[in-house]
Formats: sequence, C-alpha cells, structure tokens
Amino acid sequence: MVDSPKNEVVLPSNRAFVLQFRQGNDGSGGRYSGRIEHIESGRVEFFYSTEEMCAKLKAILNPRNTDHGK
Repeated sequence: MVDSPKNEVVLPSNRAFVLQFRQGNDGSGGRYSGRIEHIESGRVEFFYSTEEMCAKLKAILNPRNTDHGK
C-alpha cells in the first residue's frame, strides 16, 4: 500500500461513484447518457443528459435536498 502525502486530500468512499456512458456519446457537444452507481449503497440511476447526470449525483449526495415533486 502506498502512503499518501500529508497535504493530499483524502477522498471519502461514501462519495465514490462509477459513471458508465452509453456507446455513441462523443465530445462534440452531443447528448450524453448512461448510468451512475453509488459504490457504498449500490444505488443505480440512469441519466439521459449531462444536466440530469449532475442532478442525480447531487440527489444521491444530498438526499434531503431533493425535490420529489418533479
């Protein structure tokens, strides 16, 4: 195991995700879609735009601040 320097930021595992993008997503400003998996809980969410991806990440990280009326 490699020791990290004292000034390095420790990243908590409860904030770790896997992002998987669907085939066909490209860097030309096209639409992105795929899935998000929260490592700690195993929760899986699907997204169909970068805006939706960010909103779902925020909802997982801050479950009390979500608007369930959407």
